[in-house]
Amino acid sequence: MAVPQDAFSEMLDFLSVSFLAVAAYNTLELLLWIFDFFKRWSGLYFWSTLIGTLSIGTFTVIAIMSTFRDAPQLAVGICNALTYPGMHVAASLVLYSRLHLITQGRILTFTRWLIIVSSVVIYIPHITIMIGYSSGDKRFYRPQHEVNEFYVISGSMGRELFICGIYIYESAKQLKPIMIMKGRAGRKVMVHLILANVAVVVLDVVLLLLLHLQTLHKSQKYYGVGIGMPYNCASQSVKLKMEFSILNKLLQLLRAPADSVEYRRSPGQSTEQGGSEVPMMRETASVGMGPSSPG
Repeated sequence: MAVPQDAFSEMLDFLSVSFLAVAAYNTLELLLWIFDFFKRWSGLYFWSTLIGTLSIGTFTVIAIMSTFRDAPQLAVGICNALTYPGMHVAASLVLYSRLHLITQGRILTFTRWLIIVSSVVIYIPHITIMIGYSSGDKRFYRPQHEVNEFYVISGSMGRELFICGIYIYESAKQLKPIMIMKGRAGRKVMVHLILANVAVVVLDVVLLLLLHLQTLHKSQKYYGVGIGMPYNCASQSVKLKMEFSILNKLLQLLRAPADSVEYRRSPGQSTEQGGSEVPMMRETASVGMGPSSPG
């Protein structure tokens, strides 16, 4: 049974406003957290988090302007074409920076090149199509624009899922000595890390479902921005907030007392583990503000 046009438009408007409100609030909160949480305002982790937050804020403003149709379409299209890649590339760099805290070597090199190559392949066509769609003949660019939305979102989602998978695997392998030493606290942190990465997957899957829902009703006349952009703003802001939660859990793990009942060091074990633990512990501990950190 077809959904009435007015009811469908009202539903999308209500959801769009709700998601944009969440994104705007999270952006302001993230900016406060960033400058309070990081001791040093430098490094890839800090800048990728800051740029990601600013991109989300800018993208939220663009979505609001598109929803209320107050801005020239060309200006909105150009801003969309530039801020959307910035938002997702920064999100991938945040994941890469977090991965850098627990592992080194070929995996990091592979992940870095994955981000670079995939960004070129995914976002260069996106920028071209978005600017062309906003300034050129819409009848020519409309088919490419509809396909491009799924292509860009699916590519960005696949990259995030891949990096999250690597992070879970490396966390289980590299942090295992620490988790054993910390006992129950270590197991709780590992469960938290897994659940946080699962939440990232769920947010991305919901985005694809919403886009599919909007496509099913594309024959109905609707002048708003749709549900994709507002939800994307909200989901990306939630992901960045989860980054602080994950980092706080790592800091709590490193500062938790060792479980002497469940963990007994054998002769020589302390030196072997210490060599791999200390660099990661020092680098991680230097990121946040400790007990005053958000999350």
